[in-house]
Amino acid sequence: MISARKTSIRVLVCFLGLAATFSGLAGAQTFTDISSRLDYQDGSLHGAWGASFVDVDGNGLPDIYEPGSLYLQQGDGEFINSLPALGIPITKSSVFGSVFADVNDDGFPEMFTIDLNTGRSIYYWNHKGMLLGDSTLSAGLVGLQQAQGTVFADYNGDQKLDMFMGEETGKNQLFFGDGTGKFTEGTSSAGIFTEVRSYGVSAVDFDNDGDMDVFVAACAPLSRQLSINKFFRNNGDGTFEEIGEAAGVNDDLSSWGIVWLDYDRDGDMDTYIANMVEADGRAGFNVLYRNNGDGTFTDVAEQTGTRGEFISFSYGASAADFNNDGWVDLFVSNRSAPPYLLINNGDGTFTNKFSASNIPLITNNTSTSVADLNSDGWLDIFTGGDFLPDGSSATYRGSLLLQNDGGTNGFLTVKLIQEAPNKRGIGARLEVWDDGMVQLRDITAGDGFTSQNMDFSAHFGLGTATAIDSLVIKWPDGTRDRLANVQANQHLYVQKGGTINQPPNPFQTFNIVTSAFAGKAEANFLWEA
Repeated sequence: MISARKTSIRVLVCFLGLAATFSGLAGAQTFTDISSRLDYQDGSLHGAWGASFVDVDGNGLPDIYEPGSLYLQQGDGEFINSLPALGIPITKSSVFGSVFADVNDDGFPEMFTIDLNTGRSIYYWNHKGMLLGDSTLSAGLVGLQQAQGTVFADYNGDQKLDMFMGEETGKNQLFFGDGTGKFTEGTSSAGIFTEVRSYGVSAVDFDNDGDMDVFVAACAPLSRQLSINKFFRNNGDGTFEEIGEAAGVNDDLSSWGIVWLDYDRDGDMDTYIANMVEADGRAGFNVLYRNNGDGTFTDVAEQTGTRGEFISFSYGASAADFNNDGWVDLFVSNRSAPPYLLINNGDGTFTNKFSASNIPLITNNTSTSVADLNSDGWLDIFTGGDFLPDGSSATYRGSLLLQNDGGTNGFLTVKLIQEAPNKRGIGARLEVWDDGMVQLRDITAGDGFTSQNMDFSAHFGLGTATAIDSLVIKWPDGTRDRLANVQANQHLYVQKGGTINQPPNPFQTFNIVTSAFAGKAEANFLWEA
């Protein structure tokens, strides 16, 4: 075992007045198409339902999952499709997306997906980043149906990761974890069964009471009744109450992607939902529900400029501060229109800056995920989609990897470390405070329709600020840490208790595509304050 001891670092940078540094007019943010770094795209027609950024092989670099492909990022910034080498016999046409969480706290996240050929959902144990093995039954995940959205979080307050699975016919399931990678089914006692067709799902503490609530975005062709969104408020004991109608979020649009963001920086989470058109006349307008702070929400999509077009067929959505100005933006993938790059103006409105973004003209894209691929402090985009059969039009693109061109604004990226269970702090809330205003981020494992953003990290844009007043971390068990006067332009690793820690730099011990599994050495890198 190789270990590296780090001395704790106290952040003592003087606070600068930042009242004006986080605001300003929203400018265009540009991106460079680096899709050529993805070593394998076969050109076949497929629906790329879902996309995830997560470090699967433990080398410190975010990898990319889309249906049928897992691109492992190499030290040189290239990506190698490695599902066959990892032992996964699935193809693009046989799966949706996948969601990941390190349920046994060994540093390598497990993978949950669905095989459409068999209709069976599968839980893959991650063996040190060298093999993904089907462990569905041995993990106690019995009676699985056709998984759609899936999200990992602690739902019963025991600090161990649980799994909520939204299902095609409404046969949702909730499994409580024991912290070792085993689960016990608890759907009936939790009260989260619903008759609607569950598509995108998400977990969030919307009412700031310290426990995780669950939103189910529903979609059903030709059936408004089966398309009514459901919102389950956690009672604090592992049981839930459905409050969709009372909260004002029970629309009957056909919904897919769903993300949470505090777009107006008022200290509570709002939600954005991507919707598709239905043949029975239901519009494909998207919805931005503003959290009123009293348990109810108001749809403000039209007045904020985030509703989109009637026939765009929006499927995926990601929330991120792409221009690092301190206000969370949105990227929306559309099947019948170019994507939306909705830049937050900081005044309660957004402007679609796609035309000025340098992103290739594409349609037929159905998924999106964001993360900082190259650790430069600027968030990059992956959007998955279909190849068109003729191969001749400008929209013949397939999946795209888009590198953020950056700028002069500052940033702060934070990853969390705590003792097991849940070492990565999934479900924690992070706050950046400045002059009485706050930015919120959550550490999540599952967003919307079989997608995942941010590789278990939180990213904040800081505008022209060189330091912030404070960083507050609300850990999943309710305890808090506060770091004062934190410098900008840092990638922080914060250990529970408030210690700043830095792990080893990204590295690669072997080439997973060409090396035999039996010959691979196992190395664990540990660090401590």
